[in-house]
Amino acid sequence: GFKELGNLTYYQLRMEKIRKLDAIFQEAERSLGLGAHPVEMSKLSADARRGEGALYQRSKEIFYSKVIAGLKPEQKAFVHARVDQIDPRAQAAIDLQSRTPCFYRGVEAINWMLKYRWIISAEKEKVEAEPYYFSLVSELFDYVALQIYSADKKVFCGFLILSALAKKGRTWLKILDFAFKDPDDGDLAAYFGLMYANKFSADRLEFPASLLDYFKQNPLVQPLIKRQQRLYLFYPKR
Repeated sequence: GFKELGNLTYYQLRMEKIRKLDAIFQEAERSLGLGAHPVEMSKLSADARRGEGALYQRSKEIFYSKVIAGLKPEQKAFVHARVDQIDPRAQAAIDLQSRTPCFYRGVEAINWMLKYRWIISAEKEKVEAEPYYFSLVSELFDYVALQIYSADKKVFCGFLILSALAKKGRTWLKILDFAFKDPDDGDLAAYFGLMYANKFSADRLEFPASLLDYFKQNPLVQPLIKRQQRLYLFYPKR
């Protein structure tokens, strides 16, 4: 039977903890004009603690905007484009990072994953091709495949794959595969992850342990980080 391979440590940015950031929460309160309405404020505060409601949504918007605004000056040397398939040139960047133990997918496997999805958005279920017999349906599911270039668009620097999932009123954004020709550019995965977390108004942003230092350097982000583990199994060859 299956045996345990080990636990993979990863992290989540949990936006339902946003009330720990009092300044952002109060700014959201003011922007919604709630200061003079204690009853309404009490109701929305309760909603915010549960991760729902107008105050919580506004707090997320302010939080992401503040974090991204502080990062932009460092990211001017790059541009990005959303694509359907990753350029085969990305394989060289993947091979660079595969010299150390890691979760590995080559370009061919990544592009297969992007084309043949195991999870289907409910709104697309009836209009797209027949799903797999094991496909799942969710309120929203999408991959975001990004290619990163130098500022003049002449140099291919790397790529990033994100997934967005909405279910039962919550939205998760996950940083999946990424690789860059210059390993020092790896933090771009966190930067673009935050940018798309803002676009999707994500309640949770999931990221690998390799990006933890990047997220921890921002004092706004630190209180929202939660360590998680995922068990992997394998079937031994006889």
